Amino acid sequence: MLSGAFNGSSVFLRVMNGSDWLTIGGQMSHSTTENNSSIDITSKQNGHSFRDLQDIEGLKTFDVSGELIFNNDAAFDFLKAAYTNKSINLFQVVYGDVTVSGNVTEFKAMVSSWGETSPDNDKMTASVTLNSSEEWYQGLEFEQFNAAADGEFFTSTGQPFFVRV
Repeated sequence: MLSGAFNGSSVFLRVMNGSDWLTIGGQMSHSTTENNSSIDITSKQNGHSFRDLQDIEGLKTFDVSGELIFNNDAAFDFLKAAYTNKSINLFQVVYGDVTVSGNVTEFKAMVSSWGETSPDNDKMTASVTLNSSEEWYQGLEFEQFNAAADGEFFTSTGQPFFVRV
């Protein structure tokens, strides 16, 4: 989908802060991981010694990790408080220009790990991991972000989604 389209400096993270998107800052590195946890249904009745997995079922997760340099104190304070309070917030990973169709992945997540590095004579960075909560939406269209507060719109996959403020 996006292979070769963007270099790492074009990918950024932002979080909903009240009614505004707060850009977290520069990312020294960024990775996203999607997982499917399988359900093992192997039993003696299978008649063989191989594992059987339940088709279509299981837990899906979306995790984001990154080493961040914060744009400002507000971004640092918000994310650190989200970690400390174990709160779940609405995040976006934006690939390039937010106004280009299909460049946004939106998800609710908890900040599950936090590490700070403070090198001498350089900016402090934080290593952060976000673990998804509920479903996430990939390839959102820019027009969908212009919906009124509490308005309903549909993701590119046809899923209903409510604007949160």
